[in-house]
Amino acid sequence: MKVLLKNPRPDFHRDFGGGGGGGNGSSLSYGMPSAHSQFIGFFAAYYTCVAVFKIGHLQKWQKAVWSVCLGCVGVCVAGSRVYLMYHTWQQVVVGVTVGVMFGMFYFIFSSLMRDVGIVDWVLDWPVIKYFHVKDSYHHCYQTFKDEYDTYLRQRNRVKESRKNI
Repeated sequence: MKVLLKNPRPDFHRDFGGGGGGGNGSSLSYGMPSAHSQFIGFFAAYYTCVAVFKIGHLQKWQKAVWSVCLGCVGVCVAGSRVYLMYHTWQQVVVGVTVGVMFGMFYFIFSSLMRDVGIVDWVLDWPVIKYFHVKDSYHHCYQTFKDEYDTYLRQRNRVKESRKNI
């Protein structure tokens, strides 16, 4: 997108990416849209959708806190790009907007692929089974605490079995 739009960075970083063989025509010398802002927009939108629509055990206030925290991180990342003069505010706004759109699209697309059974179909392919690929997010969602508790139970079971030897 940067090479297509060819929108320069602010004057302070106009020659950013000009060295190392890239020349002034490299994608690093252009600033529209901000890649950092695209990523944080994608990340915040996708994981907000996950928290709100897919994690059923969270209470409404927890979902709200999750969403606000992701929004604050997004504002900090995007704001830092302008503050550090790597991008103009317009480049950051376009980056965040593109990222949010892709994040929401990916959430909807991946949810539909799971809901209609395409993910399960792919997981049944022999090559996928050979590499032990799994969709633990959808079929057996566990928090880090759940995983840790499972680990402790297994560890204690092994300890107990060693005592009996």
